Amino acid sequence: MLDHSLSIRCFIIIHCSFSIPPNSVRFSFKFSIINTIMGSMQEFEVLLQQTLEPNTTVVSKAVNTLNKQLKKPSSIKILLDVIKFSEKWELKQLAAVLMRKRIVGHWIRLDNALKEDIKKTLLVILGENQIPGIVRKSCGEVVSIVARLTVPNREWNDLLQFLFQWSQSPNPDHRESALLLFAALSETIGDYLRPQFSVLNLIISQGLDDQVPKIRLAALKAVSPIAGWLSTDDEVKVFREIIPKIIKVTRICIQQENEEEVLSVFEVFEDLLEITIPLLSKCVPEIIQFALEIGANKNYSYTLRETAMTFINTVATTRPKIITKNKLIEPILQVVFPMVAEKEDEDQEEDSETIHKFGSQMINSFALCLPPKLFYPAVTTWVAQFSQSQDHLCRRASAIALAVICEGCSEIMKDSLSQSLPFVFNAMADPSSLVREAGLICMGQFADQLLPEIVKHNDAILPRIYQVLNDSNEKVLSKCCYALESFVQNVPSSALQPFLPPLMEKLVQILVSQTNAEVQELTISAISATATAAGKAFAPYFSVVFNIMGVLMQKTEKEYFEVRARATECIGILAEAVGPELFAPHLNDVMNEAVKGLSIDHSEIREFTFGLFVNLSQAFQGAFNQFLPHIMPAIIQSCESSDGIVEHSEKGKKVPLNQSDINNNNNNNNEESDEEIEDADGINGLNSDEEDETTNLSVRTSFLDEKTSATLAIGYLAKSSGITFLQYVPDCLTLLRQMSMYFHPDVRGAALVSLTNMANPVLLAYPNPDGPWVKGDLSRPLSAQVRDYVDKCLKIVFKSIEKDDDKEVVMNALDALSELCKNLGAMSLQPHLDTLGGIVVKLLTKTTTCQMSFEESSDDEGVEEDEADEDQDIELFDTLTDFLIEMANAFGPTFFNFFDTLLPYLLKYTKSSNHHSYFSSALGPIAEIIKIMAVEITSAHLQLILPVSLKGINHTVPNIQRVGAYTLGLLIERGAKNETLPLCPQALSVLYPLFSSDREAVVIDNACGAVARILITHPNS
Repeated sequence: MLDHSLSIRCFIIIHCSFSIPPNSVRFSFKFSIINTIMGSMQEFEVLLQQTLEPNTTVVSKAVNTLNKQLKKPSSIKILLDVIKFSEKWELKQLAAVLMRKRIVGHWIRLDNALKEDIKKTLLVILGENQIPGIVRKSCGEVVSIVARLTVPNREWNDLLQFLFQWSQSPNPDHRESALLLFAALSETIGDYLRPQFSVLNLIISQGLDDQVPKIRLAALKAVSPIAGWLSTDDEVKVFREIIPKIIKVTRICIQQENEEEVLSVFEVFEDLLEITIPLLSKCVPEIIQFALEIGANKNYSYTLRETAMTFINTVATTRPKIITKNKLIEPILQVVFPMVAEKEDEDQEEDSETIHKFGSQMINSFALCLPPKLFYPAVTTWVAQFSQSQDHLCRRASAIALAVICEGCSEIMKDSLSQSLPFVFNAMADPSSLVREAGLICMGQFADQLLPEIVKHNDAILPRIYQVLNDSNEKVLSKCCYALESFVQNVPSSALQPFLPPLMEKLVQILVSQTNAEVQELTISAISATATAAGKAFAPYFSVVFNIMGVLMQKTEKEYFEVRARATECIGILAEAVGPELFAPHLNDVMNEAVKGLSIDHSEIREFTFGLFVNLSQAFQGAFNQFLPHIMPAIIQSCESSDGIVEHSEKGKKVPLNQSDINNNNNNNNEESDEEIEDADGINGLNSDEEDETTNLSVRTSFLDEKTSATLAIGYLAKSSGITFLQYVPDCLTLLRQMSMYFHPDVRGAALVSLTNMANPVLLAYPNPDGPWVKGDLSRPLSAQVRDYVDKCLKIVFKSIEKDDDKEVVMNALDALSELCKNLGAMSLQPHLDTLGGIVVKLLTKTTTCQMSFEESSDDEGVEEDEADEDQDIELFDTLTDFLIEMANAFGPTFFNFFDTLLPYLLKYTKSSNHHSYFSSALGPIAEIIKIMAVEITSAHLQLILPVSLKGINHTVPNIQRVGAYTLGLLIERGAKNETLPLCPQALSVLYPLFSSDREAVVIDNACGAVARILITHPNS
C-alpha cells in the first residue's frame, strides 16, 4: 500500500504542479455578498420551490415559467447563483440538475469570466464538508458535462491535477469526490483519462482498502469505467489484483444490505465478460464462486440471488469453456438444484417471480449452453438423488430438471429414454399433486423434444396418462391434458386406436363436468390432438364431440372467450379428421357462427377462426369457395391492422403506429419540444436541449398470433381454393411482400410460406403451354403469367434467405422454395440457378446474415458456439438439404452440375470437428441425391464420398452407421463397375460387423440392403 501511495504522489509532483486554493480565497456562503443577490435568483428559487409542491396546478405554472427562462443563456448565471448562495440543499441540487441539462446549449454564449466561475464554484461545492450526497452527485454530473466541453480544448487543464490531489487528501470528502468524479468523467472525457489507467487503478485500489465506508463505495463506482478500458495483458494483470478487493467490499455491502451497490458490481463483472483478453478469463472462476455463495444463501433477497446467478448464466452463454475447463458444472448444480426445490409462498400469484422458477430457468439455460455430454450426466445424478428424497419439493425438482433440459440435451436423451422414463412415471404417480404436475409437464416436454424416439414407448406412456385423467386435482388434470396433447399428436393412428374408446370417454366426461375454463381449454386441445392422430378412426366420436363444441362455440361470456376460441379450432380439426361427407350437414351453420365470431373484439377468437377456415377449405376444397367473399376482407384486415401495437414515448403518450411504420421497424424518434416532457430526474416539464426522446413499442402477443394466423390463411386458402382465389392474388401479393418485411419473425415466415402457396391458383389459371412439368425436362417453360409471379416470389424469398437475421424465417424461405419445386418443377428455378447456387454456398459456409456471428472470441476461448444456436444451425442445415433433395427430384439428371459444385461444401459437415448430427444430415442427402439423379457417379465423386461412408459405418452413433451402410451400397451400385469391383472385398468386410445381434434393426436393414446392392451389381464378386 505504501508503494501505491508513493507512486501516486510522485505522479502528482511530476505532472501536477498545482495546489489547492487556500481557505481565504474560497467562497463562503455566509458572506455579505448574499445581500447583493439579484432579484432574478430569488425568483428562480421561488419557482424551483414551487416545482416541489404537491399542488399540480402550482407545479405546472412554475414549470412553464421556468421553461421560458431556461431558454436564455442568462439562466446559467442564475442557476450558478442558486448553487452558490441558496441555503436549501434541495434547491442547490435542482439547480445543478437543470444546469446539467441546459449548459451544453448555452456554453458557447457564456463569457469567459462566467465559465471560470462555474468551474471554480463546482469544485468548491464538491470540496465542502457535510454536503448531501445527492447535491454532490448532481454537481459532479455538471463537472462531467463541463469537462466534455472544455478539456478537449485545453480550457480546464488543472481539473485532473486537482482531482489527483484530492484522491490523496486526508479529507474523506475530497477522496470520495475524486473517485466519484473519475467515474463520471470517464463517460465524457474517457479518452483523456485513458493514459492515466495505471494511476487510476492504484487510486481505486486504495479506495477499496479505505477505512471510510463511503469511499469504498465510491471506489466501487469507479471500477466499471476503467474495466472497460482493459486492452493489454499488462493492464489486465494490474486490474486482476483489485478483484479480490472488489469482492471483499461487495461482501460488506451485502452485510449492510446495500443491494444497489452489489447489483452495480455484478454489472461490472458482466462487462468484464465482453473483454476478450485471455488473461482476464482466469479471474472469472473466483467471481463465479462468489456468485454461488450469494445464490446459495436463502437469507438474501430474490433480486440479489437472481443477479448473482444471472452472472453465471452469462458466463455459460458467452464463455462456456470457462465453466467446463474449471470443472464448475457440479458446484453450479449444487446451488441450482436446491433452488428448484425451494418452497413457494402459497399466497403468491402464479406469474410471480420465485427462486424455484428462476432455478428451473437456470438449468434450462445451462442445458442450452453447456456441452450435453458433460451437463446431462451431471444433471441425472442429481435427478436420481432428489427423486428418492422424502421431501416432495425435492422430488418435484428432479422432474422439473428433466423437463427443462430436454431442449438442450435432446440428442443424448433420445438415446437414454429407457433410463429417464422411470423417473417421469414415478413422478406422475407421486402422492404429492405438485410432483404429479411436474411429472406431467416433463412428459409433455419429452413428447415435444424427444421425437421420434419417444413414440416407441407409446404402450407404456398412454396407459399412465389415461390413469392420471382420473385425478381429482384440477391443476394435475390440466397438466395431464397438456401431456396427452403433446404426446398423442405424434402417435400413429393404428397405435392409438386401441386406446381411443376409454380415452375419449374420459375426455368427454371431463369436458362436460368441468366448469374450470382452463381445464376445459386444455381438454379441448387434447381432444383436437387425438382427432388429428386418429383421422377417420375418430368418426364414432364425432357426433358427441361436435355437439359439445357447437355449444361452446356460441359462448358470449368474456371469461369463456378462450374456450370458445379452442372449440372453434377443434371443429375445424374434426372436419379434416373425419372428412367432408360426415361434416357436410353442419358446414353452413358452422360458417355462420364463425363469421359472427369475427365481430368479437378478441384476437384469439379471430386467430382460431382463421384456422377453422383453413381446415374447412382443405377438407371441402372447391365446395368451400362460396365463403371466400365473406371471410377474405376480415383476413386482410387482420394482416393490415396495427391495433395491437402501441408506441410509448417518454411523454407517457400512447401513439398507435401506421402499418408502414411497423414494417420498416421505425421507432419514430422525434426531437423533444419544450413542453410536456417528463425528465429522467422526475422533474416534470423541465426538458433537456441535448437529449432526444426515446420511444418503445408494446405488442400484444395475441395480436401477433392473430396476424400470423391471418397471413398463413391467405396461402392455405389460395392453395385449396384453386382458380377462384385468382381475384385476390394481386392485392395479396402486395400485402405479403409487406408482411415479409414485418418486424416480427413469425409474421415474416408466414408471409414466405403463403407467397409460394399462392402460386397454385395462378398455375391453375395459366397452365404450362406444353403440359405438366416432367422430372429433368428443361424444355417446358412456365406460362408468362406464372413466370412473372414466380419471379416476384423468388426475389422476396432470396432476399429473406440472405438478409433476414432469424433462422426460423430462413427455414420458412427454404421450405417455400421446396414447395415451388414440388408444384412447378425445375423450370420454376432454372432461370435463377446462378443466384440460387450462390445463396446455397453462403448457407453452407454460414455467411448469410442469420448465420453470421459478430462476437469476438479470444484465442484462449476459441470460437464457442452457443448450444441452442447449434441446434438451430443443425435444423437449418436439415431444411437446406431437404430443399436440395427436392431440387434433385425436379431437375433429375440435369442436377448433376449443381450437385458437383456443392458436394465439397456438404462433405465438410462430416468432419469430426462438427456435431455428429451433421454427419448423417450431410451424408444421407448426398446418397439420396445420387439415387434420385440416376446417373453414373464419377471417379472423383467416388474418391470423395467413399472414405466418408466407411467412416460412417465405423461410427459409434447407430444413425450414422445406418447412413454409412446405405451410402456404401449406393456408391458401388452407381459407380463405374471397373472402379467399384475392386472395392467389394473391403466393403463386405466393413459391413460384416453391422450384422451383430446387438446392432439396431435399422442398421442391420441397411447393411443387408448394401450387401444386396453389391451382389446385384457384381454377382461374380
